[in-house]
Amino acid sequence: MINLLTTFPLQFLSTAVMPKSFLPNWMQTAAIYDPVSYVADGFHSLMIYAFEWATMGQTFLAIAVVGVITLLSITAMFRRAVTR
Repeated sequence: MINLLTTFPLQFLSTAVMPKSFLPNWMQTAAIYDPVSYVADGFHSLMIYAFEWATMGQTFLAIAVVGVITLLSITAMFRRAVTR
């Protein structure tokens, strides 16, 4: 349930559905901070231009940041559950 509540809004506020230039201003601002936008841009780059170092670097950085945040929060939740 938590996955659905976080994934769908992040996907629809990202550039996965349409290019950033077509989005309203407030959605363009949200897309800047949305990690799904960076992953979608990475996939778009792979399909259109084969491989761009800058775009793929941003994609891997976004994936790493989300992974670290997720790992740290899950570890804290696990420790809290185990110590009870």
